[in-house]
Amino acid sequence: MAIALNIRATGARDLLKSLNRFDSRIAQRATQQALNRTINNMAKAGKDEGAKFLGVAKSKISKGARVDQNSKHGAIAIQGARRGKAMRALMFVRGKPFNLIRWTTTPTKGGVISNAWGSAKRYPDTAIIGGKFVAVLTKHKDKRGRAALRNKSAWGPGMTHAMEDPKIVAAILDEGDRKFVKHFASAAAFLLEREGYKSAAGNLRTARDAL
Repeated sequence: MAIALNIRATGARDLLKSLNRFDSRIAQRATQQALNRTINNMAKAGKDEGAKFLGVAKSKISKGARVDQNSKHGAIAIQGARRGKAMRALMFVRGKPFNLIRWTTTPTKGGVISNAWGSAKRYPDTAIIGGKFVAVLTKHKDKRGRAALRNKSAWGPGMTHAMEDPKIVAAILDEGDRKFVKHFASAAAFLLEREGYKSAAGNLRTARDAL
């Protein structure tokens, strides 16, 4: 699942148009820098909101440019922006869900009871293995034909489930909107000043500080 911010719908829309008319080269560089800073802010917001939704510690959710679908737990991956016609930065939600052991889990004869999905529920044919994870137990025969039990991890929700909540997605996009405007103004002011447009840079910083 990917989340992208439409910068033309942010509060920086008019500023972006004006700077493009004034100096498209500076506009492109400022946009790239602002996007790369903003996508990190959005990823942090996603991590915070996801952890709150799932009821797990933020440290249990990984974030970075190299996490993938094989990550052990919920993960947020980011793809930075490169200059070009279709400049964009993306935030991906990947990774496996969390084992039921992450939530309040009680063993019973009929299977563990867990509140992983917000309310207590019994999971038949499950057990806590070694105090470390909850497994679904299935009967089978081993290589010698003897009766045995096979265990497979019992999953609860993960980051992909959290991102199905419209309120969480809205919170991430709101954070992106607010931060992009400020990052864009800061980057543009720095680049304009470096090119000798000190007055324009000063006006931009004044506008940014008023946000």
